[in-house]
Amino acid sequence: MTLNAVLIANRGEIAVRIARTARDLGVRSIAVYSEPDTGALHTQVADEAYLLPGKTSAETYMNIPALIEVAHRAGVPIGTLYQFFANKYVLVCELDRQDTAASRAEIERFSRRDPAAQWPDVLDETIDHLARMWREDPSRRAVWHAVQSTPATRATAADTERQLLFPLSEILSPLAPSMSDDERIDLAGFLIHSVVAQLNCATASDPGDFDAAVVEIKRMLVSYLFAIAAHWGS
Repeated sequence: MTLNAVLIANRGEIAVRIARTARDLGVRSIAVYSEPDTGALHTQVADEAYLLPGKTSAETYMNIPALIEVAHRAGVPIGTLYQFFANKYVLVCELDRQDTAASRAEIERFSRRDPAAQWPDVLDETIDHLARMWREDPSRRAVWHAVQSTPATRATAADTERQLLFPLSEILSPLAPSMSDDERIDLAGFLIHSVVAQLNCATASDPGDFDAAVVEIKRMLVSYLFAIAAHWGS
């Protein structure tokens, strides 16, 4: 069976790459997008683009009935929904990988900008970055919840997360020099999970309280890390 068209059930760089590959192969590409992604590059590169109803990832890019409806409207075989992703869980893990890569890039960018930065500065920047992600793009929260939904996605997310934990654990090294590498990675994981859990609570409550919640998250974790330094500092 010849593949004449493909529905790209994704967004961002992956969707752009798929659309360009399809064009090179002479295959018609159909993109989907949420309202916040109107005009995004993947919708411009694809041959056609269809708006999905809803706002969050769960309501749009992970909404299988909505994707099937687009496939019918575009005249694309249903099987091409999973031409590049075996199922919605693989798609969720890819979105999580992109979010994690963005967070790691932000930490590395800050470290290059200020090589002499101490751990309180890096912690402050990291929390601010994650807070911006959670507030500006509600799909981040949806993806985080989705990767916790099955043992397989949790395991994949844990492997992905280690790419973020390594550089963060290195930054924490002067704080607790007597910790082993594995212990520092565990500490970095605890910090990230604590921030994400608190941000989830903050985004689910009154939006006007969000900034105050971020301040409290910073205060809590700085106090915790000073206690860690007192215990592991020598």
